[in-house]
Amino acid sequence: MWVRRLVTVVSAVSLMGVGLAVLPTPSVQAVGGGDTWAAWTASTPGSSTPGLTAPALSVAIDGADVYVGTGATNSACGTAAGNVCQWDGTSWATVGTGNGTNGIATMALRPGTHDLYVGGNFQQMGILALDNAGPSFIGRYDGTWHALGSDLTGNWCSGMPVTSMAFVDAGHLLAAFDYSSGTSLCTIDLSAGTPSWARVATANGNVLDMAMSSSSMVYMAGTFTSVSSVSPASTTSASRVALGTLSGSTWAWSALGAGASSTVRAVAVGDSTHVYLGGDFATVDGVAC
Repeated sequence: MWVRRLVTVVSAVSLMGVGLAVLPTPSVQAVGGGDTWAAWTASTPGSSTPGLTAPALSVAIDGADVYVGTGATNSACGTAAGNVCQWDGTSWATVGTGNGTNGIATMALRPGTHDLYVGGNFQQMGILALDNAGPSFIGRYDGTWHALGSDLTGNWCSGMPVTSMAFVDAGHLLAAFDYSSGTSLCTIDLSAGTPSWARVATANGNVLDMAMSSSSMVYMAGTFTSVSSVSPASTTSASRVALGTLSGSTWAWSALGAGASSTVRAVAVGDSTHVYLGGDFATVDGVAC
């Protein structure tokens, strides 16, 4: 899955009460020119430490440790080869014990902790069978694998692959569950005594990536052209990129200008005024890139 375009969306964002204003209309700039790319080889100079033996699908960084989620087991990770590998600057190691995980698509670290959250297309993490312990396809690692909450909204927040997720703040995780008719957006309050999932919105296409902007705000990207909130019920047109804002228990969704002309596969927040998009598009907000 190659990223064919990389642009930055520059905007001035200000909070106004419980609402959100983007002033002025975001400007779009292509990224490139003077910068150069360099390969990262996971080995120290002169050593024989191997790189990964399967494609990397997601990356999370916790201090000096780099976690990589892959699409197949990696012999580089150790004898208990799994799909989540940890690089400590010197060597690779499997995360957890047992058989590791399979089908990792997305990872996130909970702010203020070292807890690693993983999502994808799997029902096994280490020796934990998720279909017996909680919603499948998503879990938490803190030295041991754990199932992650229960589903309060029927099958809307379980039973389907997780394509992306991001923390809204230190206590709330937003995850995208992929359905044939679109995407179910669900949150879990990790500060609750018994955490549980609840559906807060749906998108009419795939949500392929998310990025936390600041506390209570998340950008998401994919193939969708609209996002519909559950309560209060409303639909927002947003062409393949949107901003979600949590106020209390209510979500509001905003478009970023005219959006992208085709699939947005990656989104990242650089600082308070820069958002980076990567994907198959030729224009963003009408600007060629």
